[in-house]
Amino acid sequence: MKRNFFRFKLVSIMAILFLLVVSCGMPKEIKVPNKRLSIGTNGELLYNKKTPYAGKVIFKEKGGEGYMTLKNGHIEGKTELTSPELTTSFNVVNGELDGEYKSKGTFNGVDINYIVILDKGKLKKYDGKIGTLEQNFTFDDKGRTNGTMKENGVTLTFKDGMTKFQGLTIEMVLTEDKTGLKFRVLDQSGKVIQEKSSPFAFNREMLEKSIFPIFFNEISDEYKKVKSETEKALDQVK
Repeated sequence: MKRNFFRFKLVSIMAILFLLVVSCGMPKEIKVPNKRLSIGTNGELLYNKKTPYAGKVIFKEKGGEGYMTLKNGHIEGKTELTSPELTTSFNVVNGELDGEYKSKGTFNGVDINYIVILDKGKLKKYDGKIGTLEQNFTFDDKGRTNGTMKENGVTLTFKDGMTKFQGLTIEMVLTEDKTGLKFRVLDQSGKVIQEKSSPFAFNREMLEKSIFPIFFNEISDEYKKVKSETEKALDQVK
């Protein structure tokens, strides 16, 4: 009986020590760059190349500063990022962007100030000004755009995802997953003469692909694509 008691006690102590080792092995906060961090095959942030990181990632470099919270190696919770050009903040709940996504600053010489409202990962509202372009939109349950777009004295009013301009029909609706926008321009005969989707999607996967490589002084293909498309668009609203 006594022997069994000590054996139980020993097992209990070993279990507690194991928990302490595990909990102490991964810091609740970590500054980047950090050699213990890496990106896993599923795009998650790993600690010591094997354990999905959980906690707060903090960075402060000449190129910017900020923090983000992670769970199971993925962004979960609040994030605030500041660079010499832009300040951005957003929140992730259960893997989905939720609430306000804000971005403000100057990029490529163009003033940017917008707020996007999301509900469980779905775009609901956009209010912002980028250069000379001012947009105020809401998106219904079918993903159709309603609101106005103003630039250089010209106002386009969208209703149920459509507007008319100089004999053309412009359609603007959300993508199927409701995280981005897609556009179509049709002539008077109804023929599609232009069609395009936004390169940026307001979802966690896109954000992680763009942000995580920066922790290792790298730039992802997704970031390069978005940056290139953004620069082209900004040239038109300067």
